[in-house]
Amino acid sequence: NSGVKIGYVNIDGGKTKWLEIPGDERNNYLPRMEFIPGTNKLFIQQMNREQNTNKIWTSTIEQDDLKNIFVDKDQAWVETNNHVKWLKGNKFFTWMSERDGWRHLYRVSSDGKQVIPITKGDFDVISEVGMNEKTGYIYFIASPNNATQRYLYRAKLFGNGKCELVSDANQVGQHQYNMSPTCAWAVHTFSN
Repeated sequence: NSGVKIGYVNIDGGKTKWLEIPGDERNNYLPRMEFIPGTNKLFIQQMNREQNTNKIWTSTIEQDDLKNIFVDKDQAWVETNNHVKWLKGNKFFTWMSERDGWRHLYRVSSDGKQVIPITKGDFDVISEVGMNEKTGYIYFIASPNNATQRYLYRAKLFGNGKCELVSDANQVGQHQYNMSPTCAWAVHTFSN
């Protein structure tokens, strides 16, 4: 396998500074890296070769402060999180995981010490559709009763995990939504 590492360089040029992420660079993957909004701090996902552990690291550019803040594990497989959202001025982030046996959304504190379910139930969250931090809701597609049917639900970002059906329950079938940034409007596609 190719060795993978992360480095940064000043926009004006200069020497590359490499982050010293623990683990064999040929037996770990670094599938995602992004800046935490409004900061010079990187949010890094590192998966082991078996892809059953995803370690989350943070590191501030020009400060040697690499820190492992969170680990998501499963005996079989973990997913890379492509849609991490930051909440309450970067005090929390959203995380999708199967840590309870079902794929659900979680709210994780920025230090990784609190992992609180946003959604709960005997079903998988299929995909996230939108989020509005001002109204406090996250919208997602799920099919809790029949795998051939998909509906829009919402849950409070800082609630008790209760999920509320948004789609018309009388329209049995597949619902898809392209939500506006405020989640006040959506293009709704339905098929049965």
